Amino acid sequence: MNYKQGEMDYAPEEMSPFLATHKETLSREALSTLRVMAFLDPKHLHQVLFEPLRQLFAAKDEDLVFKFPMTAAAHTEACAELVEASLIQRNEEDKALTMRPEIQTSVLADTHTNGLISPLFNAIVKTLTVLWPQMIFVPDRTVNQEEFTTATASGTDYENYLTKRHSEGRMPPLQGYVQYARVNVWGQRDELVPHIARLEHIFYHLNEHMIKVCATITFAQLLVEASWYYMERSRYYDAEVKIQAALGVHELMWGKSRAHHASIYRVHAAIAIERGKPDEAAQYVDRQMEQLGLRWTVQGEELKQSGLLDRAPDAVPISPWGLDVPSGNLVVLPFRSICSFGWHLYLNAQDEKDPKYAQYLYEAELCFSTALKDSISAHDQMGQMNSRRVLSTSDIELDVIGERSYALGNVANKQASFLGKAHLNESLEHYENALRYFQGAIPDSYSSAGIAKTHYKLAIHFMRSQNYERATHHIDEAMQLYASNPAYNPHLARLMFQRSRIQTLTGDSSAKSTLHRAFAIRGRIGANDDRFAEELSEADFDALVGIWER
Repeated sequence: MNYKQGEMDYAPEEMSPFLATHKETLSREALSTLRVMAFLDPKHLHQVLFEPLRQLFAAKDEDLVFKFPMTAAAHTEACAELVEASLIQRNEEDKALTMRPEIQTSVLADTHTNGLISPLFNAIVKTLTVLWPQMIFVPDRTVNQEEFTTATASGTDYENYLTKRHSEGRMPPLQGYVQYARVNVWGQRDELVPHIARLEHIFYHLNEHMIKVCATITFAQLLVEASWYYMERSRYYDAEVKIQAALGVHELMWGKSRAHHASIYRVHAAIAIERGKPDEAAQYVDRQMEQLGLRWTVQGEELKQSGLLDRAPDAVPISPWGLDVPSGNLVVLPFRSICSFGWHLYLNAQDEKDPKYAQYLYEAELCFSTALKDSISAHDQMGQMNSRRVLSTSDIELDVIGERSYALGNVANKQASFLGKAHLNESLEHYENALRYFQGAIPDSYSSAGIAKTHYKLAIHFMRSQNYERATHHIDEAMQLYASNPAYNPHLARLMFQRSRIQTLTGDSSAKSTLHRAFAIRGRIGANDDRFAEELSEADFDALVGIWER
């Protein structure tokens, strides 16, 4: 594993000050693990892994305290089999990325027997998913020929790909679709596809127990992305192989997601269309609808009639393959895309005088409520399947349900300003549901942030209803969560500002000093300022401290 012999094109010491080779810093086992993961993204590894977990890198003798539940010896073997077999190699002359075609026999034997590879396998799958570049929407922008030239790949380039579809009458005008083009997006995917192929090869040689651990929704989705990658290059056989692999991984999962299964069939239908097999495509669309279930009968049709399914690709980061499926079929967007479009609509509703203000909020509510119902259904199904497990996959989905309940609370809150108090009560119900789901999720930074921001929304609600005692309670709860991380200082300042408003409204003489403390958190104003909280709106304060939140 000598980096000078091709495994790495830089010394580990150059990547991070925490990778010094002397014994006082890291054990050889920990260093091996980090070298493997550093193949993917050194900068991301440093920011996300090193800083928050620095204290976990201390190792003594044969005991290694690290992220994964393994012994020091197990770490050495797991990292060695990955590095020696090479997830990826760099050619020293031209720095080109290459792969070894086979895993050594000895490595395969170890993989079958010791069960050491699964934690590192899943960590790399997650990292690849984060790094995989998505097509993005860039409003009021086209991509010129020079930019297209930089995004060429084996086979047809992206411009020709779009032109071909337009000439066949299968797309809107090219001008609209080139806005999806992202410079170098194909080139970025080219660098990651060998990693996916390597992990897939490892997956096929795992024993039964390890396959159950490594067969995850994230890995299946990565294979779906690879399938789309090949389809864009007109490599339909490779695309078919990868989508079949994704279906196979899905079948091996402990907790299956009907929504994700439906999404795989949706891509499969697009591949069949590209292969000139519309009958097969129709069958895959039918299977997709079977997975989505009866809950889509009403709301799915409502989404279709509203035109949201046709408009969403113009606003959210998804590939354009949804429009390639035969017309007349209800082809539902991935749920994260529905939510993204919901936020897009919600943020469009800025001016109550806008004739479309109510329409924006209604359509946003439709997106969020549809996705929420599916999340709850998927959570219930996974809860039943995982009832015997210590850590249920359904627990992981609770923060997603919380986020969608929170979004519905925001929509109802805006609707209340012109549709009446009933919507305030509705927003309270959604926020309380969101808080319950966030609190039931696996404790991490995401669920903690969800709890804190929901406490803030509940505090504002009770301030409006003049229940200052409950409002203060929610402010205190949120402050405890935000106070632990300096990154949340703007939110902490906002909470302090709301506390000063309550003190002003209740005649508390400490209101002014509380307001000054709020400004002091951000260092934006001196202690001799004479403004009181009642003179500032929430928007005024947010602008002063530099904060924005949905």
